[in-house]
Amino acid sequence: TEIEIEIKKEKSEGPLNFFHLNTIGLGAIIGAGIFVLSGNAAANFAGPSVIISFLIAAIAAFLAALSYAQMASMVQISGSSYSYVYTTMGEFCAWLVGWDLCLEYICAVATVSISWSAYVAAFFQTIFQIEVEQRILLAPIGWNETSQAFYLTDSYFNLPAMIIVFISSALLLYDLRITAIVNSIIVVFKVVVLLVFVCASIKFINPNNYHPFIPQSEGGQKYGVTGMFHGTTIIFFAFIGFDAITTTAQETTRNKKKLYLPLSIITSLSISTILYVGIVSILIGLVPYKQLSIKNPISVVTRATGMKWLEILVDLGAIFGLMSVILVNLIAQPRIVHRMAKDGLLPEWFSKERQKKQKQKIKTDDVAPVAVIRDAPYTATIFSGIVCTLFSGFLPIELLGDLTSIGILFAYLMVHIGIIILFFTNRFKDKADNNSPNIDKPNSPDGVAYSSDQNTFEFPSKTLFIPIIGVVSCIFLLNASFRWTQIRFGIWTVIGLIIYFCYSMNNSKLWKNKHANLGAPIDLHGAPRS
Repeated sequence: TEIEIEIKKEKSEGPLNFFHLNTIGLGAIIGAGIFVLSGNAAANFAGPSVIISFLIAAIAAFLAALSYAQMASMVQISGSSYSYVYTTMGEFCAWLVGWDLCLEYICAVATVSISWSAYVAAFFQTIFQIEVEQRILLAPIGWNETSQAFYLTDSYFNLPAMIIVFISSALLLYDLRITAIVNSIIVVFKVVVLLVFVCASIKFINPNNYHPFIPQSEGGQKYGVTGMFHGTTIIFFAFIGFDAITTTAQETTRNKKKLYLPLSIITSLSISTILYVGIVSILIGLVPYKQLSIKNPISVVTRATGMKWLEILVDLGAIFGLMSVILVNLIAQPRIVHRMAKDGLLPEWFSKERQKKQKQKIKTDDVAPVAVIRDAPYTATIFSGIVCTLFSGFLPIELLGDLTSIGILFAYLMVHIGIIILFFTNRFKDKADNNSPNIDKPNSPDGVAYSSDQNTFEFPSKTLFIPIIGVVSCIFLLNASFRWTQIRFGIWTVIGLIIYFCYSMNNSKLWKNKHANLGAPIDLHGAPRS
């Protein structure tokens, strides 16, 4: 298949190093989940127990991160969970995951851009006493999470959200390296601002705001233990993003990607979790939780401290911080589409990419060798930018946030199952039995996925415990989602199935080249396994 060939022949050098990958992870993770959706989860569902919701979500995310880290060390190709499922479960399952990821990243970009517009409006109100017209800050339709019904808002579209998505897409088309540098600067600023917020606000905590810690249930998923678990599904959005690191595999420094990819996943998620627990504890401690049902809860909390400088700083941190989330998700989305197009599952037009040639520093006989630098998959970036812009302007944040969470949970579930399949096919045993690197050995039974060199991430357990617990946690959180969210996700999946059987299956390179039967797992350096 295209994946097998590309892994074997990969010679292009990537512009992204370990620091870039960590900032991509932090840039994607720390965003709307804490700046916006945490307030909604606390005010309408979990109350102060949203702190527990964050911890439950963190556990589920860490389980997924371990499976992603293992996969990232074995399959160093762009496409994230799509490529991982392709190599373990076959094309059909991979299509379902890839189609799901398309929805996830589009909704994530739209959700964050809508949050960004709310903080921009609050900043103008705070600094310049200018109130932005609401008709250009809201989508024409809204979504009531309690009644699970649409309603008209009397607005036109969310203009600031559409503008920021357009600008971010243009920056990505210009140069990936510059985008990575800009993102790194923004991420450092964002993390510093959040640390300052925690340190400056902690003295204003009112312990009474934590009681009752689990509010009495009002029926359905409003408060009580049920509300706490539903709050977990909402703020799980806060932990997605580390998978965006794995979509940049082909732009990562080639000889270190087996180490950089998995370690950056674990590092970025660990830093984010520590920050989250501190921030959400401050949010609940400073303001009664029912006052947090707004699009910029951190702004409200800082206003309650009476420190104007902190309010301005936090608004700036949110504005720039959310920009980094938009950038990273716009990096990830086109690369999923690009990967699927290279496998023939989407039109070939989406597989076009721009490459740059750059002279390397080391010279031999006064001749500087030329390295091929992979850059933006520009056609997929253009398409993704257009779709994300439309979603940002015309759909409500409540609807988009729920769809993002359920989409990523499904992708995590499939990656966990992929790890379990690897255990039963003795891949980890084979890896342990090897005493030398085999990444370049074409006849190796383990192939590129299983190198025993020092730059390979080792799974922390040789048992099935972690992936099985991961599967259980994903299924539990999927079941805790709203019924209408599950129905919408099901409709999206049905649309994907129609496209697959009407177009993708007939144009699949796997199908055309007869490398394997439809849906059969593939071996990266050998014949397809039956």
